[in-house]
Amino acid sequence: MQEVLDKTNSGIQIDSFKGFWNPTGCNADNFYQFEINGTHMLRVARTDKANIPREKEVIDQLHKKVSLSFPDYIHISEDGTVGIYENLDGDSLTKEKYASLSDSQKEKLARDLASLFYGLHNLYTLEEVEKNLGILDESTQVLKGVHKRVPDPSETEQELEKLIVENAKKSPEDQIKIPDHQFNELRKVVFAGYKKIYKDPKYKSLVHNDVYNQNIIIDPETNRLRGILEFENMAIGDICRDPRFFYAIDRDLPNKVYENYALKTEDMDAQELQLRSDYHLGFKEISNLVKILKTPEVAIDEDLEVPSRLDQFMKTEAYQKTLTDYQKSAD
Repeated sequence: MQEVLDKTNSGIQIDSFKGFWNPTGCNADNFYQFEINGTHMLRVARTDKANIPREKEVIDQLHKKVSLSFPDYIHISEDGTVGIYENLDGDSLTKEKYASLSDSQKEKLARDLASLFYGLHNLYTLEEVEKNLGILDESTQVLKGVHKRVPDPSETEQELEKLIVENAKKSPEDQIKIPDHQFNELRKVVFAGYKKIYKDPKYKSLVHNDVYNQNIIIDPETNRLRGILEFENMAIGDICRDPRFFYAIDRDLPNKVYENYALKTEDMDAQELQLRSDYHLGFKEISNLVKILKTPEVAIDEDLEVPSRLDQFMKTEAYQKTLTDYQKSAD
């Protein structure tokens, strides 16, 4: 481990280290991560997609836009495959943490989150994201031969239909639990809504793309947003991807974030942003269900909560609105 750390020329001597693991063998898609001496985080690339210099470039630019903390790399190896930063201490934004906040603190947190996302989404033009960061739009990836075609939600829909039939043929003890009898209606609503919005270029920008509660850090003394972790999955995508998982913390949180986000723009409506976020959320959970049905043996605890999260999605405004439209068209 010391030999790996020495690639960064940090001069730090390892007295203790702790690895972070999940069933896939690491706690990040493209990195191995180790806490060093209880004070620093060491990240070691494990795939070609890992790009520490790119993360540092975005974080450096983001510092100029918002007054928050980020994983600031203090030393990076010459080949860019190993980096180290000081721990970003604080509390994760869990459901329990959010519930403990006063109404005033919740409003301030929503403003902080809106400022963070607005700053990130407006750091670069799409051309700059592709040219300077090497992050390609899906259509550009097709042109360059990275992918054969742009992903189509209809393909996910067809795959899900097939997997549901196969799951039903299994013995009861081996079947994956999916939502109740309303699920047939649910998935039709999700696909109908998502197909309407997923290609709209107006909402495309650089997105963080990994805004889970453990990556949002709250200052334990002020209860204000302190910062955000894990920039490795940045992509060109719909701005409404980023806050989509906040509903699992509290149903009102994404609404409050979008209300504040919309105030920073001249041509975006808070309700429209919320609806788009709900559609992205529903499609993401449906996609997670496809993954579970395909490979139940590698599903982690968070994946196994997908059915209950889909039940929650059925309470969103997006679901109710699209359900009404879908029922009208069926009539």
